[in-house]
Amino acid sequence: MAAEEVKLIMKYNGYVFGRNLEEISNEESLTVPDSRVNTVNWVAGHLVNSRDDLLEDIGRERILQSEYAEYYGRGKSLPGPEAAIDIDTIKKDYDRLTEEINKVLAEGDAEKDQRVAFFMFHESYHAGQLGILRKLIGKQGKMK
Repeated sequence: MAAEEVKLIMKYNGYVFGRNLEEISNEESLTVPDSRVNTVNWVAGHLVNSRDDLLEDIGRERILQSEYAEYYGRGKSLPGPEAAIDIDTIKKDYDRLTEEINKVLAEGDAEKDQRVAFFMFHESYHAGQLGILRKLIGKQGKMK
């Protein structure tokens, strides 16, 4: 997959991520809607942590605070409200990582582009989950 196609998928993911987090407060993001699912905060933080994982995977330095890997890594438990990273910080870090990943895609390295493409597929899955979670906490859907 060419870098321009990957950038387009990343742009769509960013749109879905942003829309699904609109009008959700930090407190709402920590609401546990059902014991079988994660919170909005955890899924959003997991996406951001996965982007930081991607940077490390392709030989770059992680840029986020260590709490992301500690609380939002694959298989980690939900952080308590006192330990969770604020949803507005998560949104800002998502945008910051978008800039870093765009720099990687600008390098023209086909192998790195393929790794980014895989991570964007993973991200699409979770961005869609955010839409379901927002409904479970009583918000209207944003993707129409």
